[in-house]
Amino acid sequence: MKENKVPIAMICDRNFIMQTKVAIASLKKNKNIDTVYDVFVILVDGNEEDARNFKVISSEDCYITARYISVEKYSHIKQIAHVPLASLVKFDLCELIPEYDKILYLDGDIIVREDLCELYDFDLNDAYVAGVPHSIGIITGEKKINGGILLFNAKKIRDEHLQKVFIKTRESLGERKSMDQETFHMVFGDKKIFLPPKYNVMIDKVDYEKKYYSVKSYNEFYGTEYKTRKEIVKTAAIIHFTGSIKPWKYDFAKCGKEWVSNYKNIYGDDTKLLLKDKKTYYKEQIEKNGLRCVYWMMKDKILQVIGDVFHIFLDRSYGQWN
Repeated sequence: MKENKVPIAMICDRNFIMQTKVAIASLKKNKNIDTVYDVFVILVDGNEEDARNFKVISSEDCYITARYISVEKYSHIKQIAHVPLASLVKFDLCELIPEYDKILYLDGDIIVREDLCELYDFDLNDAYVAGVPHSIGIITGEKKINGGILLFNAKKIRDEHLQKVFIKTRESLGERKSMDQETFHMVFGDKKIFLPPKYNVMIDKVDYEKKYYSVKSYNEFYGTEYKTRKEIVKTAAIIHFTGSIKPWKYDFAKCGKEWVSNYKNIYGDDTKLLLKDKKTYYKEQIEKNGLRCVYWMMKDKILQVIGDVFHIFLDRSYGQWN
């Protein structure tokens, strides 16, 4: 039987071990029998105890290697959003994993529903990277790759010594929400390949962005033929839990039951997650942002209905690519 090997890189700090293990559980659950995953978990400021968390779920067909890195060299780059400083370790991935000429990077806040050989086998030719364009491009008209799932031309990146270019470029950008995405966009230029959206369905965007564009506009942007937003989610190969409503925090997160099912494959049925309900979520938002946030949430819901039902898109407050 032919063996299909896929090298995968994931970045994990001490606060994200559980989520990364769940993502790996979904990898193992949904792979083909002849696929072997060679998973490299890059532990940020980690230790041997952290590594043992992954060693216990390693297997012959999904082998896990832990490697270590410190983010001390990035400590001067100010973090002004929820994106952790650890995301800058993506700049180092191709150097940290010299065994492979091509590497598939996956965020830890995902579940994988399909075998990933087809994704890994995309021909990069002379491109540096392949990824799914962020849906904000439907509004702006510009295609910029989301950094959650990336197929790197690792050899080309190493040969051209781009690690140092990444760091210098990010430093030149100053204080911003983005850690890595705008840097990759600038450095890679037009040497990018755009993947089908099914490989990075950002679950919080699917309903929220009803107020911005129609499914028709989505299809025109991505070159797809979806009939509904539900179909986008149903046929996704990778669900990416972007946004604040995470399935390990709240019991009403979209695709949350599916995530919990993968969680139980790792931790068993007896390990209970202390998930918060929708009422608690709204209470937290009011405590954090004041009563004004109730107005904004109600406004969003109304605009989403107007966009979805009447195809009238009144809101253009989508902010800037970060």
